[in-house]
Amino acid sequence: MSPSPGSKVASRAIKASLDAILASMDEDSEYVQLVAHHRRKFKVPWEASGGMPASWQLPVVLEEMHSFLEQLCRSCLSVLTAQQGRDHMAMQLRRLQQDLKREREDFKAKLVECNLTALKQLDVAKGGSGSWEDNDKVIFYEPMKYLSEAHRDLVLMVVKEKLRQLLEGTAPGSFLSELQRSLGLDPASLRQESGQKAEDVEEDDEEEEENHALEVARAAARRAQDLLAVSSKELEETKKSLVQLQVQVEERGAALAEAQQQLEAGERYRQQLVQAMDRLKDQGLEPMEATFVLSETFASLDGTFTDFESLFENAPEDCTSENVAQWHRQHGIQSLVSVDIQPDAVRRRSSLRCRYQDPQEAQEALQLLQDTVVTSEGGQSQVHAKRAGEGLVARVKSKARGKVEEADGKAKTERAESKGIDKVREELRKGSQADGLCATGDGFREGKRETSKPRRADLQAEVAQKSQQLEETTEENKKLKVCLEELQAKVRQLMGNCKERGMEKEIDEIATNIGLKRVLSCPSRFDILYQDAFLRMERLERLRAQFQAERSGSNQEAPEASVRSLIEHSPLVILQQLLSEGPAGFALQGGSPKRRLLHSQSERTAVPASSASPASPTGRSPGAATIAPRPFPPSAHAPKAPSPKAPHAPRSPVLPGLRPRLHVSASAPSLPCALPPLWKKRQ
Repeated sequence: MSPSPGSKVASRAIKASLDAILASMDEDSEYVQLVAHHRRKFKVPWEASGGMPASWQLPVVLEEMHSFLEQLCRSCLSVLTAQQGRDHMAMQLRRLQQDLKREREDFKAKLVECNLTALKQLDVAKGGSGSWEDNDKVIFYEPMKYLSEAHRDLVLMVVKEKLRQLLEGTAPGSFLSELQRSLGLDPASLRQESGQKAEDVEEDDEEEEENHALEVARAAARRAQDLLAVSSKELEETKKSLVQLQVQVEERGAALAEAQQQLEAGERYRQQLVQAMDRLKDQGLEPMEATFVLSETFASLDGTFTDFESLFENAPEDCTSENVAQWHRQHGIQSLVSVDIQPDAVRRRSSLRCRYQDPQEAQEALQLLQDTVVTSEGGQSQVHAKRAGEGLVARVKSKARGKVEEADGKAKTERAESKGIDKVREELRKGSQADGLCATGDGFREGKRETSKPRRADLQAEVAQKSQQLEETTEENKKLKVCLEELQAKVRQLMGNCKERGMEKEIDEIATNIGLKRVLSCPSRFDILYQDAFLRMERLERLRAQFQAERSGSNQEAPEASVRSLIEHSPLVILQQLLSEGPAGFALQGGSPKRRLLHSQSERTAVPASSASPASPTGRSPGAATIAPRPFPPSAHAPKAPSPKAPHAPRSPVLPGLRPRLHVSASAPSLPCALPPLWKKRQ
């Protein structure tokens, strides 16, 4: 940005004054001494110059010295000029400060006087000793105060003249009209102002009344709409919650009954197992002998808790388990275990799942409900009820009861919630006395009565809490079961991979250190069992004779085969090798038994048939029983052949992992080799 013309002029003036100052300083002796001192101090070189008088014979400084002095003088001149301007400004500021201070003191004095006057008037109003005639006026602003003396006199003379004209009545009409108009006292202004004020007041009043009435109507309409919406919503929620509450209570009751049944079954089984263990302890048996006896006990107790399940579809939506149970009691069916209702909101129908202990009563229940049976293409049966008036699809299937451990855990969870569910059912029964279905010959009818809102809210909250707890427990059990299955699969895979890579010894050491020796020591355990089998045959013979002597008379009439004969004619190759080589010659490290048998047969192809061991024409000793795979339980649809009833001990479900792999006929005991030691399993 180029400098302005004014700045150029000021710069030239400063430079001219500076040149004049320097010219006058060149003739000063003090200036010359200062320059010489500066030269000696800063070692500045000198040069002869014709500018100095020849009589002095003194050198001059270089151009740098002149430039330095010029800058120094310019700075001093600028500071001097600015200082003069600041002094003038400072004088004006001081004058203004004095005026402001004086005005402030005057204002404070007037404020004190005003407060004093106000207090005096307050004292008079309260009955004090003062009077209202006192001069208590305080003037804070006086326009004439800020005028000069001449202007103040002029204004006073003009006001005096105008007042004299007004008092004498000689004031011109133009002055009076202007005065009235300036004060707003002319008739036209007064009429217009009064009319406008009246109209404005009337309009404001009408508008205010209309707005008030409109707001009141709107508020009433909003309150009515809100109340209607809340009432409708509460009514719908109450209906839905009541239906859900009934369904949930019935489901929880059925689940609780089933869990209690399973818990009772597990408790009976546990008592029988404890009794069997006590008998084994009293007899003083060794571990493997006790395992053999327990396998026989499990075989006799197996299959007790098989139940039968019937599924009735297309049932009315309002059907309840209490109604179904009442119908069974009316027809004399006492083996009903549980009733599970599964509603279908889309079809507005329900499915009834009934469980029976006796298959004959399950079939009888179906026969009582049906008139004619038509088999469909899907294999199900279309059942037409005699009195229900609508079709039911029913099928009966045999279903073995689940694992006792899972049933026991579920029963404990349900039993912890049984008190809350019973309380909910009792409250629901009290709240709606006629709430339920009537299973009559014409169908299922429902009678409902509304309960109070607080009771329904409490029941709904309690049932929701119990339902949430039950769902969380079920999900947690599922997760734990999946984790356990994954862990078992990983352990099996690890064992197989380590065995393939020849790391069996290292894995055994690691498993022993971390407590997994029992999981990874399956091959060595079976090796010990097979080696010890030969030494225990005689002891098992004595034990078997003692065990058969304790049985009923019907089982004593069957021919009994010796353990050695069973092993000699067993289809298991490894048992035949055990008899031929003895316990010392048995080892699994030389290959599998089938491979070694094939190798030995290939080497003995020329051996005559007479060298074979003598045996019966059929290849088995008389009276010897054969070992065959365990048959599957018969289907519920297949007809059951009548079997002679033998006095057996009460039957109970077998724990998971303890079911024997082989089933032996009544004349021969089962082998203990397929059953792991029970005391290890109980740990």
